[in-house]
Amino acid sequence: MWRNLQQHSSHNIISIALKISSLLFFLLSSLTSQDRRFVKAHSFIYGGCSPDKYQPTSTFEANLNSLLSSIANSASQSEYNSFVTGNGSTTPDDAAIYGLY
Repeated sequence: MWRNLQQHSSHNIISIALKISSLLFFLLSSLTSQDRRFVKAHSFIYGGCSPDKYQPTSTFEANLNSLLSSIANSASQSEYNSFVTGNGSTTPDDAAIYGLY
């Protein structure tokens, strides 16, 4: 009987120790990774496209400006989105613009 009680007690201690160590691991890992998860809300990274890559006043430029405007307007309303402009039958295939954030 005493042996069964000791085994049961050992099992409880091990179980509690595992739970505590798991909790400590979770807390420590969440504290150390906390700084990497948060980003400044309005930190500007890059905007624009080199005019050397396309002709000014082209359909591509108009579509690019439209896409960038759409992204800027909807960015504060949702965490992610995708856009396509200039993919209709009236515009050339090389003027289509795709965007994702």
